Amino acid sequence: FHMYYCQSAVIDGIPRSCILLRRSTDLETWSDAAVVHTDTSEEADHSFLESPCVVKHEGAYYLFIRHKRMKEKCPRLMILSTPQFMDMPRHRSA
Repeated sequence: FHMYYCQSAVIDGIPRSCILLRRSTDLETWSDAAVVHTDTSEEADHSFLESPCVVKHEGAYYLFIRHKRMKEKCPRLMILSTPQFMDMPRHRSA
């Protein structure tokens, strides 16, 4: 199982809007968070990103997100062709 969510995270000492990922095989034990996408356009004490959705199609991963400050009411698309985050450890170290 994969859980994608939006949260502010400190990246290189600066708070940023991020999309994060956690994985689980049993829906009880979850991996540590991995940053999938970071919005570097401005500092953010809370996330301006929302509604992450990842779709796999023909071996590529497509991340759809919405930015709360966008004037258009349409999602952004990011192509994650070989996402390293999909190979992250499945669970936290005990």
